[in-house]
Amino acid sequence: MLVLNNMKRIILTLSLIVIAALGCNFFSMEDVPSEEFIKQWKDAQAFIIEPIKITGIYKDMDVGAVVFKYTTAANKDKLWTLIQSNLKETKWKLVSESSNARDYERCFAKGDQSPDRPDMAMFSSAELMKIEYVPNKQMVIIGYVQADSSADETSFEATDVAKWAKKNIWPRLEKAKNE
Repeated sequence: MLVLNNMKRIILTLSLIVIAALGCNFFSMEDVPSEEFIKQWKDAQAFIIEPIKITGIYKDMDVGAVVFKYTTAANKDKLWTLIQSNLKETKWKLVSESSNARDYERCFAKGDQSPDRPDMAMFSSAELMKIEYVPNKQMVIIGYVQADSSADETSFEATDVAKWAKKNIWPRLEKAKNE
């Protein structure tokens, strides 16, 4: 009888562990963004030029990070020209560039009342959008990360999220280039 009761306890405990593990997976903050999500994501529209096929790679809803790729009908010169044109009336600023890559940063100071971030008046926000162009595939890979801060002003690189992104987000761009 004692052995039977212990077995019941073990089975019950194991069942609870399995249910808890499944529940944690159910509440995961990671996902793969759908093409529909990307097409409706207002902040990304300026960076999507003549898309043919959009494919989600990664989304982290806790941090605010998205990685996706798309094939484009635009050549490299047209791509960079149209992106720059799309960003003229925005807060996005070019912070780094090479032949096949651009990094754009957008910052909102604490107390900023911007139509792009009406809910952010209590925090500073710094966002980084990395764009990689793969010429032989006419593919664009985009990685986005948002970092909030209680400081009055901040740049993306000054946040802890920047360190996290170096390990968790930007390698996904590199991997996507080689797929």
